[in-house]
Amino acid sequence: MIDWEKQFSVVSINRADLTEFGFLDEQIGTIFTDEVMTAIAEKMQERYFLTSSYFFWEDMKQAIRAFTQIPHERRKPTDPLDWSKKYEVLTISRTYLQSIGMHPEQVARLTDEDMIRISDIFIANHFDREFDEDVVFTARLVLAEKRKK
Repeated sequence: MIDWEKQFSVVSINRADLTEFGFLDEQIGTIFTDEVMTAIAEKMQERYFLTSSYFFWEDMKQAIRAFTQIPHERRKPTDPLDWSKKYEVLTISRTYLQSIGMHPEQVARLTDEDMIRISDIFIANHFDREFDEDVVFTARLVLAEKRKK
């Protein structure tokens, strides 16, 4: 029978790692108890999970390929949720432009095409890899909150 819950360490830390940050033997011996080291490892694990999920799965895929010589792709979810359903993150409107300080006469001169161009320029300048990482980070925070309930 397969033990689906068995954990396998991906990385570990030890007290010798602390010397990379300039800590001396005396400091390491007195400050970095087992409890503190465990807490540091847990915090690192949480941050890695929340901020590097893409890289985790990519690294895992590469490791699997190295040992099996078989290319593996993550399977696609198969539950009945509509995975392509879109959720608005940001919208702009003439009312919004006026509410953030644009004069009504300026806003009135903007055509629908102008509004689309403003949106396109904003997207080109702001929705990059950092945006994607922020979305993943926020989604993982929501999932973490759900786990605590």
